[in-house]
Amino acid sequence: MFGLVSSDPGMMKEIQAEVRTVMGNKSRPDYDDIVAMKKMRYALIEALRLYPEPPVLIRRARQEDTLPPGGTGLSGGVKVLRGTDIFISTWNLHRAPEYWENADKYDPTRWERPFKNPGVKGWNGYDPEKQSSQSLYPNEITSDYAFLPFGAGKRKCIGDQFAMLEASVTLSMIMNKFDFTLVGTPEDVGMKTGATIHTMNGLNMMVSPRSETNPIPETNEWWTKQHLMRGLSSTGRPYTSDEDAAWTTSANGMRP
Repeated sequence: MFGLVSSDPGMMKEIQAEVRTVMGNKSRPDYDDIVAMKKMRYALIEALRLYPEPPVLIRRARQEDTLPPGGTGLSGGVKVLRGTDIFISTWNLHRAPEYWENADKYDPTRWERPFKNPGVKGWNGYDPEKQSSQSLYPNEITSDYAFLPFGAGKRKCIGDQFAMLEASVTLSMIMNKFDFTLVGTPEDVGMKTGATIHTMNGLNMMVSPRSETNPIPETNEWWTKQHLMRGLSSTGRPYTSDEDAAWTTSANGMRP
């Protein structure tokens, strides 16, 4: 919610419009509704990218291994000795410009766009096409381990899908019925860390019932425009031909 109320108002309108269109007069969503509210789920995981819980993962090497060089510049990779304790900073990983476009910006639309960086050897990039139809979020496979909100491998949190489902139900229910306005500035909220991340001063907002005369806000295709302005299709994927690109951009008043 912090990301939505402190960002471009068009973003909030997009999420509200999706939630209120899908849910209508329902008091709570069913599973099919959650699957249909893709933008809202992207808003949630974008928050987990910027504010991972926990911000650090700890692993111990059970055997000697050599990790890919990545962006270290070490041609032979990174050698890990048996018994080495490894601290993985998901905070730094999720905000690394090597893996994310405008890494410090809250941008849920990014999850529809593929991203690669040839400068990071051995990294296959983020590919939204790899997301499983059984998953509620793009996991570590989709991002080739650049996104680890619930860890990865054998020690991964077994409740990741439940957590996403629970958060999606909660967020959709309150966004369907209420409007939110941040009190003060984003800097007033502050942040502190420990085992998890918390606000320093709380997240103060003005909450008001949604307008019944105009419950679904006009979006002016804000979400789609975030892709088009990057020279991509409306889905965030590259165009299949120059002709498709020219037709789409001209129809939306943008230069091809």
